[in-house]
Amino acid sequence: MVNIDKIVGYLENNEGDRVIAKKNKINRLFLTDRYPRLLNVGSDSTLEEIINEVLDIDRKIRRAKQLNPHLAGDSEEEKEILEEEAKEKLGYTHTP
Repeated sequence: MVNIDKIVGYLENNEGDRVIAKKNKINRLFLTDRYPRLLNVGSDSTLEEIINEVLDIDRKIRRAKQLNPHLAGDSEEEKEILEEEAKEKLGYTHTP
């Protein structure tokens, strides 16, 4: 796993990469640092396209589960219960 402090440090030192359009570049840099064999996948743009596709698939999985709750695993149902309990403990009240 990449440490968030490492990401913060990178963004502090690379102001031009802070824009959302550079997120796949940043993902590529951190992934290839952690898994150097990914450098053999192809060009930087090829790896960034793969990263973009993975993120797209992840969004679609989450959306499919949101639209079809019966497809969600137990941990997701448990998460909702835990979130509600935490909100109650903190005194959170929903305002319409």
